Amino acid sequence: MRKGKFLSEVQHELEKQRQAWGSEIKRLTEGVTPDNQESSKTTSLIDQSSGKPVFKAFFDVREFDRKDINVRIDHLINKVVVKATKKMGVLTRTLTQKANLPRFSDNRKLSKKIGPDGILEVSVPLLYYFPPENEPKSYVYRVDKQTENGKKCLEIVVNTGEGINPEDVDVQVVDDNELIISGESTNGGKNLRKKYYLPQGCSVDDISAEIIDKDHVTIYIPIYDKR
Repeated sequence: MRKGKFLSEVQHELEKQRQAWGSEIKRLTEGVTPDNQESSKTTSLIDQSSGKPVFKAFFDVREFDRKDINVRIDHLINKVVVKATKKMGVLTRTLTQKANLPRFSDNRKLSKKIGPDGILEVSVPLLYYFPPENEPKSYVYRVDKQTENGKKCLEIVVNTGEGINPEDVDVQVVDDNELIISGESTNGGKNLRKKYYLPQGCSVDDISAEIIDKDHVTIYIPIYDKR
């Protein structure tokens, strides 16, 4: 009987400890966000108060030290990515938040600051911004090339399609803001016709083209940096 009572007391004590550890683990891991999960606390806006459009995103990082917060741009998905880590005993809490970047963002000029309330503000200036009510249906928005004199260039790569010689592709600008690229198929295939809306500041008189291969041609349109 004594042995049975002793074992019962041991089992009871072990159960109490198990419950205590379970509660502690739950407390430590509460609110932990896996790396592949985005937080719903992210908000963003387009700030035009200075006269120049700036994309701003706000992240709640008040529970993390500044040295443990990393901000970067993922160019593959065109998003601002904020990753913060915090040691919690034997566990590490990781919080990953993301915000979509708008078109024409000048990612090289990203800046960030943390306010006294623990809110991280990430700012990225925009080369151009179309309000939603005036947003055109298509864009030319790659700005990763520069001309010989240092001007930025909008760049568009066109797949001419089967039966269309890149040398026969015609490029026209209508009303200073519509870029029309066209070409006729020589074997009865589908003709080429693409239209792009150009933002303000494009030097339409200096458009150039480069043949990449038998199916692709690249159009370059210099733009003026007004900032």
